[in-house]
Formats: sequence, C-alpha cells, structure tokens
Amino acid sequence: MVKRKSGAGDEHWRVEPEDHDYPAATAYLSLIHPPAEVKRVVGALQKAPLERRQAKGLLRASSYHLDENADIPCQLADLVAE
Repeated sequence: MVKRKSGAGDEHWRVEPEDHDYPAATAYLSLIHPPAEVKRVVGALQKAPLERRQAKGLLRASSYHLDENADIPCQLADLVAE
C-alpha cells in the first residue's frame, strides 16, 4: 500500500498489482479451496480490470475485527476511522 501526503480523499493503493500479489493470493486461496478452483479464480483475477475500493469497506467486508488483532498497523485503524 502506498500512502501519499497530499489532500484528503487521495487513493492509498498502487496503480497495478505487484509481482508477488497473485502468488500470494494463490497461497492463501489454496488453504481454503481445491487447487483447480484456485487456478481458475487467480487466472480470472489476473485478467479482470482493477476496481478501486475504500480500505475501510474492504476491512468491513473481510470480517477482520481490529479489536481482536493487536498486530494490525495503526494505519489500518486510521483508515477505518475515516
């Protein structure tokens, strides 16, 4: 995640995925889905256009509870508070 020091409302995301993002997605998804499904989903992700979302919406959708995870960087808490 890249955070710029300009005005409010600026995006905090990179323009394009990094080289390690799809292998990381594969590694995570392989823990919870069969290999064939992981291959299909990651392939579709690589071809799909990028979508921009607010960080706080992504955290809410992921059911990731900040109160239960003390190791989350303070920046994430700041984004949720926006």
